[in-house]
Amino acid sequence: MTETTSSTTSQDEITQHRDPVQAFLSSYQQLTPDTRTPASIIKLVVDYVGCTHGILLKHDNENATLQYAARYPKQFGPDPDIYINVFNADEDSIIANLVASNIQSYTTMPEDDRLKSLVSLIRHDMATLVPLKMGDNFVGLLALYHEPQHALDAEEVKRITALSPIVTTLLDMLFSQAVLSQRVADVEREAEIFSRIDEELSETIELSYVFTMMKDWALRFTNADAAALALYNHSNDNLRIMSQYGFKSETLTLDEDLPKERGGIMLRVARRGLSEIVPDVSVDSDYFALADGMSTQMTVPIKREERVIGVLTLLSKTLNGFTDDHLDFTKRLANRAGVAVDNARLFTETRLERERLSYILRNIGDNVILVGLDHRIEMINSASILAFQLSTEENFVGKLLTDSIVHAKLQIAYQEAVETDDTVTTELDLPNGRTYHVRIEHHQGIGRVIVMQDITYFKETERLKTELVATVSHDLKQPLAVMRGYIDLLKMINDFDKKSLHYVDGLNIAFYNMRQLIDDLLDIARIEAGLELELEDVSLLDVLKRSISNIRPQADKKQITIELDVDSALPIIHADPRRLEQIFNNLISNAVKYSNPEGNVKVYSEVKQNMVRIFVKDNGMGIGAEDQTKVFERFYRVRRPETDSIEGTGLGLAIVKSLVEAHEGKIDLKSILGEGATFRVTLPYNNQ
Repeated sequence: MTETTSSTTSQDEITQHRDPVQAFLSSYQQLTPDTRTPASIIKLVVDYVGCTHGILLKHDNENATLQYAARYPKQFGPDPDIYINVFNADEDSIIANLVASNIQSYTTMPEDDRLKSLVSLIRHDMATLVPLKMGDNFVGLLALYHEPQHALDAEEVKRITALSPIVTTLLDMLFSQAVLSQRVADVEREAEIFSRIDEELSETIELSYVFTMMKDWALRFTNADAAALALYNHSNDNLRIMSQYGFKSETLTLDEDLPKERGGIMLRVARRGLSEIVPDVSVDSDYFALADGMSTQMTVPIKREERVIGVLTLLSKTLNGFTDDHLDFTKRLANRAGVAVDNARLFTETRLERERLSYILRNIGDNVILVGLDHRIEMINSASILAFQLSTEENFVGKLLTDSIVHAKLQIAYQEAVETDDTVTTELDLPNGRTYHVRIEHHQGIGRVIVMQDITYFKETERLKTELVATVSHDLKQPLAVMRGYIDLLKMINDFDKKSLHYVDGLNIAFYNMRQLIDDLLDIARIEAGLELELEDVSLLDVLKRSISNIRPQADKKQITIELDVDSALPIIHADPRRLEQIFNNLISNAVKYSNPEGNVKVYSEVKQNMVRIFVKDNGMGIGAEDQTKVFERFYRVRRPETDSIEGTGLGLAIVKSLVEAHEGKIDLKSILGEGATFRVTLPYNNQ
């Protein structure tokens, strides 16, 4: 074997060969952009030097190997499989000299184990190995083969030496363009894939389809041999396999909790929230074989707002079967899966809850109608259809409420609820002969819910109770008056001492309270029996002033101020002035009673559309939430230690409520225990 080695080339030598180099560059520039390939550069070099063959090997820096890149002339058959290890080469070896940028020219190719794949490709003994280097970076190797009669002399080796930097630069440009083009192609391909994924996700929120689609895309991109998507439950630290491919059916059941001992790497990733690639599962103590013959496992957590809700796991039968690109793709897929799975899960839960709620509403005894913001029926249960004697075969969902249920009082109440944007309550007598208590309540973003409760039985009970109370009260009045008269006679004909007079005064107070109770009972009985109001045009301002004047002495005793803050142009309403005064006497009197000494009572107003509202507010002890729903019931009194000394029959607010409703108005209250109470009376008026 004969070997000649040339290291560096002097400036004079480069100058000497400037014209041949220019000729080479000129030939390259004549190539069209689409024909400027590594193979075309090899052809130019082969023609330039006068060789028969050329093979280009590209240096893979990460793996420290030279790998086949291109050749000229192109042979039939597949591209050769050439891998030359350049890692830790001996200092005096051929490989070390090549890496050091020394051109090697041989008349007989050396026997070197690392060069076997290159030597066996072309059976030429004579060859020149040209290292390609950019600065300190080893780019690749160009192997030029010769026929014996065309052996390169020293002058030709110098020409190749001068040409190698130009060839290296051109090849590096082509390699860089190829890498860039490949990256662009990969990005475009991924963008297209994720666009299709997003499009498919936008078309469904079915949980099972989302699971299957995510698993299939992961399999398709990574060429994995098995895959699974599992949900993670933080509360019990369990995984539930929702979709799988390639797993052993006997080791798991879909949509059931996976035993912790089988969770393996998947459960570890779910707990830590960090992605993992395990190149060789045989050395991982946590690995559990849910699929046969697997060597590599890649598992990525699926998160929603930094909380792990599941894992996407992929398995390959090849050792180190997943790359960083696979991991990056799967992470991006998991990010989309997090949103999609969570949305699909919430949709499924909402749908099930809606179905459960619909079932309950359809079967409860109360009448329930849900009316949307567009005033169309969104839900009506069977009880409502029967109560209004509607057709059971007709579908009322999507129809206007006013077109479906022709009931004047209900439509008036609904219109009031829409105009006032407030809760409206009323009573309806329906065609089925029953009486219902109706509540129309607005819910933001949903619409209005109409709830109707059958109170026919209670109305009848109330009627009987009222008749009984009225009869008993009337029969008690006469004996009570007789007893009161005899007490007055005793005082007239006897000279009682101070102590006896105190007892007599106590009897008078008891008789007064009893008479007040009887009067209240008779009053409420007359009201509920259908009180005929003596209606006339009434100045609300005058009524409020008289009521405050009536209660002023009671307030002065406790040093309580009563403030009237209403518009002087408060509207004239059509009402019974005596009954209106009774309403506000009671409310203002209660406010004074239940306020602490030196407290404050404020009476103010609000006019809204065809309604006028009068508020009576105090800063007293307030009414607890459990008592607020009962204070308008007859005989109900708030029982707390601080109210024990306050006298009352428990009928005042019941009378007020009945009188307000007799005027087609309504009364409600807002209160916080310890912070006072505000009663609101709403009365209609004609503003025309």
